Amino acid sequence: CACDPFWEKFLRVKYAELLEDVPDIAGVVTSLGTGESRVSITSNRCTCPLCAAKSTEEWYLGLLSAMYEPLAAKGKRLIVRDFVFTKKNQDQLASQFDKLPGDVAIAIKNTPHDYYPTFPTNTLIENLVGRDKWIEFDAMAQYFGWGISPSVLLEDYRNRFAHARAHGAKGIILRTDWESLDGHTAFDTPNIVNLYAGAALAVSGKARDEEIVGLWVEDARGFKDEGMPAAEKAEAITWLTSLLRRSWDVVRQGLFVQDCVFNDCSTFPVGYDQALWLTLEKNSLQDWKPEKAKAYDPEEANILAIICEKARALEGAGELAEYVDSCPQGYFSPEFLSFLDLHFSASVPYLRGFCALGTLFALLRFGIGTGLGNKASNVLLGGRALGDWLEKAVAEMDAVVAEYKRIFAETDFPHSFYQLMSADKIATFRNDAVSVARERLGWMP
Repeated sequence: CACDPFWEKFLRVKYAELLEDVPDIAGVVTSLGTGESRVSITSNRCTCPLCAAKSTEEWYLGLLSAMYEPLAAKGKRLIVRDFVFTKKNQDQLASQFDKLPGDVAIAIKNTPHDYYPTFPTNTLIENLVGRDKWIEFDAMAQYFGWGISPSVLLEDYRNRFAHARAHGAKGIILRTDWESLDGHTAFDTPNIVNLYAGAALAVSGKARDEEIVGLWVEDARGFKDEGMPAAEKAEAITWLTSLLRRSWDVVRQGLFVQDCVFNDCSTFPVGYDQALWLTLEKNSLQDWKPEKAKAYDPEEANILAIICEKARALEGAGELAEYVDSCPQGYFSPEFLSFLDLHFSASVPYLRGFCALGTLFALLRFGIGTGLGNKASNVLLGGRALGDWLEKAVAEMDAVVAEYKRIFAETDFPHSFYQLMSADKIATFRNDAVSVARERLGWMP
């Protein structure tokens, strides 16, 4: 029961004891708005009289006050994170901010709900005034490839940091790791450049992309010869910056569908209905950008656009891998080039999985959307029978499964590479899709 009086008493005692045991902490950062706790009001299923009588707003204020009081008594700060799943939850939480003491800071994700670079800027950054604001960014890429498929957000960071600075932000939080992925960090992938970009752009926003990338290469001792002339180093940095700038757009087209989240924390959905739930409900963009409600419309032109988007992602991944292969020999050390090659080469089979899965998903969406039931497999899409499309798409899924099994058997990558390139997940989606096509579209493989 989220509204049991026990919780407020517990928090007061808990925080008082914490400060006795660890007196040197500066404060506490809390995420009361998350739906990931069974005792959060946002996921509360209790129907007792206490819960029926208490509003979400009252619940927030009561628990935040219970946290604040023991912290303030010891001169410590409370930081409240804007971590919510829906606009309604955000509005409910934000309505209590003005009632909090003036020294409570608010940590706001740069995009609403979670770290989705395709989402609009979090409106709280503009709307919250009169107290300290810290803006949160994800350098590792929970929802955009984990850095295994590099996604360096130079332009995105530059724009979002400028917006935050213009609206009075006092600090930033840059996430380098994810609690659900042990042994993996932005420090071990090219996405560490996001961390360099955040550190540079938070100060004034004037750092050039080449300066940011160059600092990373210097720190990584990536140049082939540290004594290289400055002009040659500049050439190398220009080449590398061009590569990194293009990385995000490739991942965007692979792991998102017309900017809607089409991945499960960068892993593959395991079924047609789960994919729909992930993108339309759990990670909904339309809640924040209503016009995106049509992103999955089953009309022919839209379905073909989704299929083309996935194909462009795979093509783009291949182009970046070839670009790395063609790097002039005099620029970087063998170890640094090998590091780049590892990630940009792995990006190709990884995005091949999303291309295959996204295409099969779109075909099912089209067939179900026709409303023709077991006659849908004969409908034409782009001049070809849907059944022919499905046959080719399923064959491509089988090929991806075989490739992932080969990669697992023949390589020695870090474990996180195999978590993304999961033959089991691709095969599970493939089998579910065949069942959906058979039962809802009358397609017989």
